Amino acid sequence: MDSAQPWRRGTSLSSATHPRNNQSRWATAPSRRSGAAPTRGGISREGLSMARTDIGRKPAHLDLLLSPSRGLQGDDEADDASLRNPDVQGRFRDHVAAKLARWSQAHPAGRGADARKQRMQELGIILLDFRKLREGILSVRRVDAFACEAYEASVLLSVYAGNDPQLSSSLPHLVQALHPATDPPTAASPAPASVSASLDTALSQLSLLPTAPPDPDTRAYFISLFLLHSHLLPAFTAPPAAATPSAASPSHPPLSIFLPTLFSLLSTSSLPAPSSLYPLPSHPNPHITHLLTLYRSLLAPSSPCLARLFSPPHLPPPPARVRTLATALHLPASFDPAGTLLRRAAGRIREAVLWPKVRRAYRFPPEGAAWLARGLLFECEVEGEVLEEEEEARRGEKEARVLTGSTTGRAAEVRGSWEDAADDDAEAAAGDAHAQDERGQRVREEAARRAEVWVRERLAK
Repeated sequence: MDSAQPWRRGTSLSSATHPRNNQSRWATAPSRRSGAAPTRGGISREGLSMARTDIGRKPAHLDLLLSPSRGLQGDDEADDASLRNPDVQGRFRDHVAAKLARWSQAHPAGRGADARKQRMQELGIILLDFRKLREGILSVRRVDAFACEAYEASVLLSVYAGNDPQLSSSLPHLVQALHPATDPPTAASPAPASVSASLDTALSQLSLLPTAPPDPDTRAYFISLFLLHSHLLPAFTAPPAAATPSAASPSHPPLSIFLPTLFSLLSTSSLPAPSSLYPLPSHPNPHITHLLTLYRSLLAPSSPCLARLFSPPHLPPPPARVRTLATALHLPASFDPAGTLLRRAAGRIREAVLWPKVRRAYRFPPEGAAWLARGLLFECEVEGEVLEEEEEARRGEKEARVLTGSTTGRAAEVRGSWEDAADDDAEAAAGDAHAQDERGQRVREEAARRAEVWVRERLAK
C-alpha cells in the first residue's frame, strides 16, 4: 500500500449502524436527461462534441467499474473489481483525482458562456464518478477520514458546478452520519510506533488533501452549508404550497424545524450550542453565527442587513481544511461554497422577500432606482461575478506566461537592495488599492443598471 496516497490510509470500517440512505428526505432525484436538444441520432450536440475526444480511445479499467447499486459485480467485498473493496476505492479515488487534473488543465480559464457550459458538463461527468465512489462507501458503511474526504469533495464540486441533485445526495449523509461518527483529532497524539510510521506520517502531511478526521471548524462549516441549502434558503424562496388537501407536501422542510435541527446536529457533532439567539446571535464558530444572523434577518427582512450578509467581503472565510481541499480539487482560489449558495439564491430572495416589502414602503419608486441596487442584493451578485472574472483572468495570464516561458516570479528576481524591494512592495500595495477602487466602481455601476431595469420591469406589470 502506498503510504503517500492519503486516501489509502485509515481503511478501517465502522461496525456502528448509520443511515444507509445518503439522500435527504426532501432531496430530489437526479435527472437522467441533460435537457439539451437531441440530434437526429438521439444524442445532444454537446454530448457529441464531448464524445469526439474519446472516440477510438480504450476506456480505463476503473471507468468500467459499476456502481454497487446497479451492477452484478461487486457483491463480494474482497472482489478486486468491486467498489465495495476499500483498496479499490482508494485506487478509484486516485483515478478520479487524475481526471480532475486533466479537466483543470484542459480548461485553465474558460471564457464565454459556451466554454463555461462545456466545462460544467465535463465536471458533471466527474461528479458521476464521485457518486459511484459514494455508493461504494455507503454500501460497506465505511466511516473514516477517507469517507469524509470523498463526501466533502463531492459537496465542494457539486456547489461549484451548481449540481443540486448531487449536492442533495452527499451533504446530508456527510453531516448527519460521517462527521458525527468520526472522532475529532486530539491535541496530544500518541508517539509513533516506529521510525517507519513517523516517516509515513511525514509523507502524508506533504499531500494537499486532508488525511485526518474533520476538525470542529470544518464540521460547523458543513453544518451551516447543509442548513443553508436544505432548510433556510428553500423556506424563503420556494413557492407556497397549495392549500388544497390533495396538494403535495412542500419540497423543503418547514422553517419551524430549522433551530431544532441545528441544535441536534451541533450536539451529535460534539460542538457547542449557541450562547445566545437574542438580541444578537452568538456562537464560537463564525459560520454558525452568520447562519443564525441570516435566519433572523430573513424572518424580519432588513435590506441593509441582508446586503451585508450576502456580500462576499463580509462572509467569514472557509476553514483551512476546506480551502486545502478546494485547492487539491483544482477549484479557483476565490471559490467560497457558502457565498456561491447565497449568490445563486439572491434572485429568489429579492423576488420573494425583499420586493414585496419595498413595494409596500414605496408605492411608486422614483425614476432612477439606483439607490435600491444594494438593498435588492444586486451588488453582491455583481461582485461575485467580478471576482470570478478576475480569477479567470489571472489564471489565463499565468497559463500564457507558462506557455511563453516568461514565468520568472518576483521572488526569483535578483534585487539590488532592500530599499528597492520595499519600493516594489509599496507600488504593489498601491496598485492593489487602485484595483479595488476600480472594482468597486464597476460593481456599483453595473448593479445600479441591473436594479433600474429590474424595478422598471416590475412596475410595468
